[in-house]
Amino acid sequence: MGLHLLKSYGQLDKVAVMSKRNSTLRFLLGAALLLLASTGLRAQAPAAALKAFEKDSAATEARITEELRQPAPLDPRFKRGEMMISDRTPSEMATLDGAMFRHWQGELFVPGAKAQDCLRLMKDFNSYPRVFHGQVVRSTIQSANGDHYQITMRTRQEYGITVVMDTSFAVDFRSTNAQRGMSISRSTEVHEIEAAGKNNEHALDAAHDHGFLWRLTTYWTWREENGGLYLRIETLSLSRGIPTVLGWAFGPFVERVPRQSLEFTLRHVESALSKQRGN
Repeated sequence: MGLHLLKSYGQLDKVAVMSKRNSTLRFLLGAALLLLASTGLRAQAPAAALKAFEKDSAATEARITEELRQPAPLDPRFKRGEMMISDRTPSEMATLDGAMFRHWQGELFVPGAKAQDCLRLMKDFNSYPRVFHGQVVRSTIQSANGDHYQITMRTRQEYGITVVMDTSFAVDFRSTNAQRGMSISRSTEVHEIEAAGKNNEHALDAAHDHGFLWRLTTYWTWREENGGLYLRIETLSLSRGIPTVLGWAFGPFVERVPRQSLEFTLRHVESALSKQRGN
């Protein structure tokens, strides 16, 4: 009985600490949004930041295309089921004038999975709310022409505050052969949604957008080998820069969110592929 009570009190203490941390985070985020609104920082992406984003995107696409054509040997750690998440942001681009650029990469090996199943899953955009339940609210194909798709997607993520985004993407699929392929997803429109799901729901205009996301390009690659499927996702994002005065508070937060998002995405793709294999 005493041990049970101690465990219960311990759990209550943990809940209290988590609640306090969440309250602090919400306060900091609220303060940040007020500061961003009052400092007159640009709500739209600066031209120099957009140019740097496109430059890294082009270099990334060229590298991935070559790696898919001549792949390196599979890291033995993947055979042990390890997931690898890394920050590939070039040091000279980590801090841009008025903007923040991030380039993250996640890798995973799914035993028994097939390239054709991965391609089928990636193209089934209408199933994304089920596959990525908790982050993707809805996903709709607007048009399809061969391996080129135009889609719209609503995402919802919790950062201490709730952020809902409506984003349009141009998605292209390419195959080196039956065992290797890739997809490139480029954002064409990004809208932050206020009061999502309510009667007064609306997209914020450029003057009121908080700049959580200006641009997003996602690269998926897959290789079927060694009795399974090697998956890699790379995300390049451009968002509003964080004021120096708030850097101490948001530095760890900015690093944690992309890592958790990649882990979420890879695990859910792994689960979906495993279910397909089971069927």
